[in-house]
Amino acid sequence: MVAFKKYTGNYSQVLSQLHLPKGFDAPNGSKTAYDEAVEKDLPRICYASYQHSVREMQDRLRDTSHQADESLSYTQGNFYGGVFTESSIKTLPKFFDLIPQAASEGTLRTFQNSIGFAFVDDAGRNCGISITYLRDDSNPDIPADARNCPFAVAIIRNTTAEPSQREVTYLSHPDVLAEEAAAAGEDLDSAALPAELARLINSEKISRLLQPLFAGESISLQAFSELDERIKANHNIDDRDYRTTLLQKYVTFAQTMPHDDDLDEHLAAVAEAAQNDVNFFKLDDFEHSLKTLFTKINEQIDAHSDDEETQKPLKLQNQLALYAIELELKASILFDEKQRNIKEALLKQAAAIQQLSEHPPKDKNFPTLVTETLQQALTAQKAKMRQEHQQDKGRIITENGQELIKLDKEKPSQPNFWQRNRTALVIGTLALLLAVSLALVLTGVLAPVGIALAAGSLASAIAIGLTATSGAFTIAAGAKIAYDETQFANGTSQYHKQLKLHEDKVQQCRDSLNPRLERADDAYRQKLQGFEVPFQTLSQELATPLYSLADQAPPVASMRRARSLSDVSLGTSREALFSPSLPRSRSLSDVRDDEEHGLDVGHAL
Repeated sequence: MVAFKKYTGNYSQVLSQLHLPKGFDAPNGSKTAYDEAVEKDLPRICYASYQHSVREMQDRLRDTSHQADESLSYTQGNFYGGVFTESSIKTLPKFFDLIPQAASEGTLRTFQNSIGFAFVDDAGRNCGISITYLRDDSNPDIPADARNCPFAVAIIRNTTAEPSQREVTYLSHPDVLAEEAAAAGEDLDSAALPAELARLINSEKISRLLQPLFAGESISLQAFSELDERIKANHNIDDRDYRTTLLQKYVTFAQTMPHDDDLDEHLAAVAEAAQNDVNFFKLDDFEHSLKTLFTKINEQIDAHSDDEETQKPLKLQNQLALYAIELELKASILFDEKQRNIKEALLKQAAAIQQLSEHPPKDKNFPTLVTETLQQALTAQKAKMRQEHQQDKGRIITENGQELIKLDKEKPSQPNFWQRNRTALVIGTLALLLAVSLALVLTGVLAPVGIALAAGSLASAIAIGLTATSGAFTIAAGAKIAYDETQFANGTSQYHKQLKLHEDKVQQCRDSLNPRLERADDAYRQKLQGFEVPFQTLSQELATPLYSLADQAPPVASMRRARSLSDVSLGTSREALFSPSLPRSRSLSDVRDDEEHGLDVGHAL
């Protein structure tokens, strides 16, 4: 058994024990600076709560009403504990030593990893937890996925309090601990670690969620990887906020179908599981629950009528309702920007299918409606892609034109004689005029002035001096012009070189336009190739399990509304889950563009 190290104290004390930078607990200086730092981080944080939505948790984390402005202190990673685990492990010499081997094995993305999220404990405190491991690669003969993964865990309570009021516990395997920090802290036997973690986390559901991660002295890589897939930035665990709206939508639909107490009991069990099962909204589990409810609804339809013509339209509605939800669910897990067009097309088709589920046509079956809505969504999305492509090309042409205008302003010019010698000509002309005027005075041509000058030898001397000076300026100006013209003659070749360079730049700019447009065309074609077939494949794969033997749907029979689930003892959580006031799917409203594409998807859900 390995003795883990445990460090406890307030935020500043544990920073000191781990020899982390003291600046991590420094005040931000102003509330404005604090708010800006927090707002940048909130969308990058992961969240896990079975009581609160992400929006509610973010509002809690923004709240500073309990603090004085001068004590506000936030460093990236405060709200989920990463400021301790990642700063400690990623600065170890061992971390850098392992990089070359991990690169050679192709495991750079997995030799070290972290999971961290904000949560609210059972006492209602804002908390954060971060778990970081660093794989033991000391024996390369052991397969990478079978090696031990020593880890550290940081838990922060009262994450929005000032540093002195935050409660921090740091638990670390000695192999991922800095030497200078090893002397501090208290020992904790690895066998006691799970119970200690559960006590510190103080959240029964979060503890259950994390329990599979810890395999003695090591992290379970498989469990870690599975949980990592379920936690995304700016989303709740398993995207449960969004999936709750999808579940509520299907439950509301189920209540409109003919049914008895058997379905009510099933819905009550679903509500209970959604509230208490930490894995209910895990993708595979959630899809299984939806399909189970789909089957249950069909069973109720069969139980309430032996008439196949009555059953068909109801079952078609059920097919369409679940298919719309499956399309939305699939779209919600496409995070890659390269999949954006697939995501948008899936949501367009989901909107159309959702509308059809409320008023299904009398003369078409499910496969036909799948094909028609698929083609509508495909056409609409391709039209949008084509429009975006034309906008991209227009932007390229505009940028090229602006660059040419800029180059035209920078074109070197060859000055004419006046431009080259303007200063010297002005000085020379003025000096010449002055010299002539003084000469005329001295020679008596301008008699009154000449007589006055003759009366005083000093005045005469000054006049003669000015005449000489003016003459000198005239001669100097002429010499300057001669010199400049000589220099210009020598610099003419330099001007032509600059002009040639400028003309080359202009030509390069002009020549670059077509290749840029061609690259844009190539990128557009690649986007089409990466969209059209994958979208059709996904759409069909989601529809195939819902196909029935019915070839044609007759008129929809009148349906009675089932008694409300409020008649069933569900408790507060179930009422919240099945409340009709829950918001509709946010992603559908984001992509409604029926006027642009001519696709009637504007019906309210």
